[in-house]
Amino acid sequence: MLFSCNNSSDAITLNEITQPIQEEQNSLYVTNQWELSSPTEENFDEVLLQEAFDQGMSDGSFTQSTLVIRNERIVHEEYRGLSEQEKQTLINANVPDQIYENFDYRD
Repeated sequence: MLFSCNNSSDAITLNEITQPIQEEQNSLYVTNQWELSSPTEENFDEVLLQEAFDQGMSDGSFTQSTLVIRNERIVHEEYRGLSEQEKQTLINANVPDQIYENFDYRD
């Protein structure tokens, strides 16, 4: 709450005070769980979205997860571990074993 003193005739009246913002009722705020939605429900082109995910998760990209959230809802998500090609690239670059082993088996 904010109060101030003022002698001005332009002072705000009690009726003009903004009411506090009401807490959202989305399940994320109530239950700490994400709601799920479909690409169609969130006005995405489902084919283009899947093509983007396929490219992002392709072998050699080192992408471990992809997630699309719109209007506080999960629209699409994918997870994977490292491919053998990606693991070999890291080995060849002398990356310590414990780094790539931590990401080897994701689902």
